[in-house]
Amino acid sequence: GLGDVYKRQGYDHIYIWSDPDPAGDQMAQTLQNALPQAIHVPLTVGDVTDTYLKTGKTGLTQALNTVLQ
Repeated sequence: GLGDVYKRQGYDHIYIWSDPDPAGDQMAQTLQNALPQAIHVPLTVGDVTDTYLKTGKTGLTQALNTVLQ
């Protein structure tokens, strides 16, 4: 499957950063169906760019930590 392609390319972890809205949730679900090992990182401030601009590296790290714990 698609996950095997990523493994062969040397990717050990796949994170899905989606917009915090219904369309983003649907995109994340679609990707997780295709890539079961992928982890959805929930964002609350905005998309990944907005989150970075508003909260910096700390905001992205905090979002990632919610799924790594």
